[in-house]
Amino acid sequence: MLLRPESSRFSRLALSQLFSRSTRFARKLLRRRQQAAPEQVTVRRRRRANLIETLEVRTLLATVTWDGGAGTFNWSDADNWNTNVVPGSTDDAVIGDLSGAPSILVTATTTIQSVTSLESLQITGSTFSVSQLSNISGSLTLNGAGLTGTGTVNVSGLTSLSGNGGGFSGSGVINANGGLSIVSTVNHFNLSDKTLNLSGTSTFTGGPELRVSNGAVINVGSGAVFNLDGNVTVRDFGGVP
Repeated sequence: MLLRPESSRFSRLALSQLFSRSTRFARKLLRRRQQAAPEQVTVRRRRRANLIETLEVRTLLATVTWDGGAGTFNWSDADNWNTNVVPGSTDDAVIGDLSGAPSILVTATTTIQSVTSLESLQITGSTFSVSQLSNISGSLTLNGAGLTGTGTVNVSGLTSLSGNGGGFSGSGVINANGGLSIVSTVNHFNLSDKTLNLSGTSTFTGGPELRVSNGAVINVGSGAVFNLDGNVTVRDFGGVP
């Protein structure tokens, strides 16, 4: 079929208008979608807030073991402990059976939770404090030093005091299962708060003055021997009777 020129122009015009309307409609639809997109994104980004619960703060207790890494017998040498840190107030110090049965030397003020030692301890010019049950299989020597704290201390070997002004204090118990030796020609020793239980043979030599205060108690066990050699004075030095 042959189209007249007028009919052909009309058809082209109609198609052009239709295409123009479709394009405008498509652009409007695109703009609407673009305008709606931020809202959709905003909605999608909405999330439930995280719930944060505050946990209880806890202090972890540690067992710190002697490994002798420093090559000395000095308690304060950090390398002598498996953590390479000297035991602190929340630590349980453990010293095993060492070659040659040495004495571990304590020359600085020390506060720990407990000590378990198969070797002897020698404390000089400082204070050694324990807050829990402790066991020393060797001897315990205090040279012008003090043993204090609330923990019970069991000493299998001889407990010795020498020097001046040292002694026992704090509310704990000392079980001197290997006896007690106080040897001095100077001044005094102190027993404050402590309960001192003596077994075996105990000797006071050289004229020391033992100052007992704040309700301290000395118990001499059944079959134990308590020798006073020289001018020894035991004095109530105040506090709770």
